[in-house]
Amino acid sequence: MRHVSCPYCSRNNTEFLYPRFADPESIYGLNYVACVNCGIAYLNPMPEEAELSGHYEKFEAVPKEDPSGFKMDPFRGKTIKSLKPSRETDRLLDVGCGKGEMVYCLMNEGYDAVGVEPYFKPEYENEELNRRIISKTIFDAGFEDGRFSLITMWSVMEHIIDPEPLLKEVARLLKPGGRLIISVPNLNTWQHRLLKNCWLGFGPPGHVFVYSETGLARIMEERGFRLVRSVPDRVNDSWILKNSIYIHLFYNRKMEGDPWRLSKNFSKARRSLIGIFAFAFVRAEGLLNKKATANLVFEKK
Repeated sequence: MRHVSCPYCSRNNTEFLYPRFADPESIYGLNYVACVNCGIAYLNPMPEEAELSGHYEKFEAVPKEDPSGFKMDPFRGKTIKSLKPSRETDRLLDVGCGKGEMVYCLMNEGYDAVGVEPYFKPEYENEELNRRIISKTIFDAGFEDGRFSLITMWSVMEHIIDPEPLLKEVARLLKPGGRLIISVPNLNTWQHRLLKNCWLGFGPPGHVFVYSETGLARIMEERGFRLVRSVPDRVNDSWILKNSIYIHLFYNRKMEGDPWRLSKNFSKARRSLIGIFAFAFVRAEGLLNKKATANLVFEKK
């Protein structure tokens, strides 16, 4: 692990957000510090790339299921379709595509879509899908300048130790006027204020960054992107809140475990009450333009 200043502005930030739960000797410590200048939080010390690779690889497995059952997340599909990409002329790239669910669904709808995912090797019976899921980093995929009209990064930026090269590569791959969708947990949500260190936007060592919506927008503006819109995802925001509550109730504010599995230990009535509270809370956030996830659409200037 290494001590780092803010990767975006080089400001030194050493005061932990939650010192009680910090452990600089462990990659699983809640070692987040805040950069007031950039409006973000990040792990300090930052894990080494090799430590994170080992963390991710233990979750990866080659699927045997038939991809014909894949479905695209409705919010993601709606957001993409709202940008009206052309099936004839536009090319789409999903960075960190996982098992390729979205790539498969877009492909079946006639879009020229591909994905990159270095932690997954597709071995489906569908050879076209196997070809479209590239088991490399975006830097090693061999794409030419300006190839894509739309690039999506769903829950990716919070995992990247060194984001500057990624943003430069995305800018290179997007044609002028191309769109970029970024979705990350939003540090400025009321959920964070309510549940503090138990909020699911944190999650060391996987989440090395936690962005605020305003901070991310400013960072991207400074790097050649114009903010087009911010799109609320109330369903995912409610999911985050419910599972943050389970973390709080089960672990006495410790960041560990699978809250969505442990929630089964609750009675159905208690789970329902938590669900109703989450629904109402997220709607109240929405009225004041607060969100648990920042889902931002940018345009390359």
